[in-house]
Amino acid sequence: MPATGKQYSAQDLLNRLTNAGGTAHNVELTGSRATGTLHRSAITATDKLAVITITAADSATAGSLTAVSHGIGVAPGNIYGTVGMSALVTVTPTVNKSIDITIPQCAGATYYDICLSTAPTAPLWVARVTEAQRAAGCAVTAVGTVGAGGSAGVVNVQVVGTGIASTNAVFAQNNAYTPATPTAVNCTGVMKVRVLVKVALTDLRAAPSLNLIPFMQNKTDTTIWHQGTITPVLLVAGIGQSFYQEFEMYVDGTPGLVILISSVVGQGAAVSIWVDPITGR
Repeated sequence: MPATGKQYSAQDLLNRLTNAGGTAHNVELTGSRATGTLHRSAITATDKLAVITITAADSATAGSLTAVSHGIGVAPGNIYGTVGMSALVTVTPTVNKSIDITIPQCAGATYYDICLSTAPTAPLWVARVTEAQRAAGCAVTAVGTVGAGGSAGVVNVQVVGTGIASTNAVFAQNNAYTPATPTAVNCTGVMKVRVLVKVALTDLRAAPSLNLIPFMQNKTDTTIWHQGTITPVLLVAGIGQSFYQEFEMYVDGTPGLVILISSVVGQGAAVSIWVDPITGR
């Protein structure tokens, strides 16, 4: 092959030999490990938005509520999912009046699903308010209809909900992940990586467990992160399982990879993660 001064990869040389009429016998390009990256160190909490605590009270603002006990719950969320329902509270409003719900800000939340109806233990969905509407104050005047009213941090609800109940599976799990928070690993040009996990524990007052979940950045719109498959790390709960583990992950050249903590249980549990690109295969 003429010397052109251009550098070729091993795979490129093999392709050129084959295309030129050569025959490759028993040739296999093996993978090698590039310099790994300490992705995250001593993480002790899940990468999700937090559950909130609400309060509620009878309001003098006109509405269509009846003078019976109403159950109320609020679930913050973001584009990845809901945090889950707050602890429910109950209020008995004045007939033909409304209820004021004080909703504290959930850092990172973009919306709040409100459930309110005469079912004290399973109120029905009545409306979704945005963070901007919550912060300024607003009023729910019909199911799914949000307008002016309330006061800062307070949502005035004038009607009962008719949507899904607060006990619906939609609100059963916290899926409000925060993939944009950790520093991402650039996997451009990389098809697979090894993920190395180390878990430290204080003691065994609680059985340890860990669930990791990858998010990969959209190549076209880097503000969007796509959720991968949850990976359970059994730790010492399974045969041959230790606190130091590794597994491979297909990343297809994503410009950004983050490994989030979906759940972590264990006394003093702290999780560290390395990402090790696999090159050449």
